[in-house]
Amino acid sequence: MIHQGVRTLAGQLATGVMTLRNPDGSTMAGYVSPNLQSLRLVHNATKREITDQEGDTVGLIFLNSHLECTFDFIQQGTSLANAKLAAQTPEAGGTAAVTGLPVLKKGPFVDALNTNGVSVQPWIYEGGENFTLPADDKATGSITLMRYPKILTGARIL
Repeated sequence: MIHQGVRTLAGQLATGVMTLRNPDGSTMAGYVSPNLQSLRLVHNATKREITDQEGDTVGLIFLNSHLECTFDFIQQGTSLANAKLAAQTPEAGGTAAVTGLPVLKKGPFVDALNTNGVSVQPWIYEGGENFTLPADDKATGSITLMRYPKILTGARIL
């Protein structure tokens, strides 16, 4: 990709790799990282309002800061069997390791997208994967993953 003028983050997904794990921490058998096409990252928190006697907000409390990211992808591989492996999804409670994406600070996360390192917050799959298999085009999918600052890799996710 050639850039002229201002720089953008365009084309930064080509080096991204996603590894899905089962809830017990084992890597999914034969899993192949899909071809990442796009992602949508949202930083959320729970907000509680403190109101005065007239009902006007006079204070705010923020709890449970977390990230939610939907990764859109094409299930592909060097063979049809590998493409099917790229279409696997773990059980709810499984985790994902993501590497090779741009380093972006979002909320409490110094590197919001990547999970490099041992004591880093994993992406957690809570269910809700979408899979589309049209008769005349490629299979596509999307998976929504959550990331919480106080759940670390190696922590038991029950």
